[in-house]
Amino acid sequence: MAKKRTTKEQFEIYVRTLENNKLFVTGRLKPGMNPEILQELWTSLVDELNSCGSGPVRTVESWKKVFTEWKSLVKKRAREGKLLSEVEKRYLEATGVVAVSGITSVQELGVEDTEAPINADDDVVITLTGHQETHIEMCDDDFEDVDDPSSTPKVQGNIKRATPKTTKSSMKHPLLNAYAHGQAEQRDGLLAVASALQEIARGIHRFCDIFEKKAHT
Repeated sequence: MAKKRTTKEQFEIYVRTLENNKLFVTGRLKPGMNPEILQELWTSLVDELNSCGSGPVRTVESWKKVFTEWKSLVKKRAREGKLLSEVEKRYLEATGVVAVSGITSVQELGVEDTEAPINADDDVVITLTGHQETHIEMCDDDFEDVDDPSSTPKVQGNIKRATPKTTKSSMKHPLLNAYAHGQAEQRDGLLAVASALQEIARGIHRFCDIFEKKAHT
């Protein structure tokens, strides 16, 4: 019997949980909170996933593995500039992965990240707000099978990761304009100083001429 694949509905349940419970995303407990609440969150989520009426039934650990592989795949697709589904966009927004310059890697509660964290030094920009809205009727086949390890893309060691050309300039233009304006003002000021120094030099030269003429008379 073929293994059941995670359904669109189950991914939406997971993403909705991240959107509605930031504790699930950050894992940061407030003083006085019971540490066991983290495990309770996962147990509650898994109960909902397993009882939704579609897709496979898994344990907490199995679901953590599935979502770890899925989120790695989503971030890879985003870095490569591929068209993302609505639930994938919502996942990136809910976890704070989207940034104007660089990517802030946010690890969900209880999910171990299987790839190296990405930081601003990678010079990668992902802008979801600039994407054209696309309405897609999705079925289970719209999701790559993250249950099978062979379906998870493998990055060859010698393959250079493409850095997408993005809209950094949209954020830098105001700064560049301000810098250029400041440089122009500085240049005008220096020109004014240079002009004043030239006038002083001419005055000194005239004074020397007059003094020299008087000295010869």
